[in-house]
Amino acid sequence: MLSKCPECGKSYPSHHGKICKVCASKKNTTAQVENKPITNQEVKKVEEKSIEKVENKTKEKTFKTKICLHCQYENVPTDVFCVSCKKMLVISGNQKIQDYPLSNIKNVIPDHVNKLKKIGIDSTLKLLDKGCTPIKRKTLLIKTGISESLLMRLINISDLLRIDTLEPENAFLLENIGINSIKLLEKKTTPELLSLINKNKDLLKAKNIFVLPSENQINKWIEEAKSIEKLVS
Repeated sequence: MLSKCPECGKSYPSHHGKICKVCASKKNTTAQVENKPITNQEVKKVEEKSIEKVENKTKEKTFKTKICLHCQYENVPTDVFCVSCKKMLVISGNQKIQDYPLSNIKNVIPDHVNKLKKIGIDSTLKLLDKGCTPIKRKTLLIKTGISESLLMRLINISDLLRIDTLEPENAFLLENIGINSIKLLEKKTTPELLSLINKNKDLLKAKNIFVLPSENQINKWIEEAKSIEKLVS
């Protein structure tokens, strides 16, 4: 005699039980899995997956926002200055970001300073904010009429001046021995820079540069150049 299985709706010999053998087998398998004790290894895997999910969410948030160390405002990754408190966004809270009037840059052309002031750029950090990427620089070139090479010089010097204790006179010295950007500075060693300074002492004197940095000072510049947030691209 045949019966209709209430689980799958198929006909089966009624003496097999209340449901067909196929459905009964599936139920038994599920029950075995549910009753199977969880091993320590399986618990560890679940914990690791949970931790990984949390870490991924944290990384995703860090990537999508740039937290201001001064006011905790969440800025977008492309921001250089905090939208809320207007202070510069940096990776490390220990970095002392320097800012100078553009007129403090050695050998800067006054006319260029005036052209930049007319569009609201009167300091080194403001220049970095508006000219740190190729697209931004293109806008500056159109608005000011300053040549690309001279504008790039001002931007690179402004970038160097972010380094603590590296003042405009020091940036001028480095520029005259061929180190005109943070990218070049971080690639040098202290002995290499000292050697370059000694080789160019006559040139530096001709440029009215008489005060030379100490070995310890140069070492600090190089270390900070390696760790400071890179802006100019």
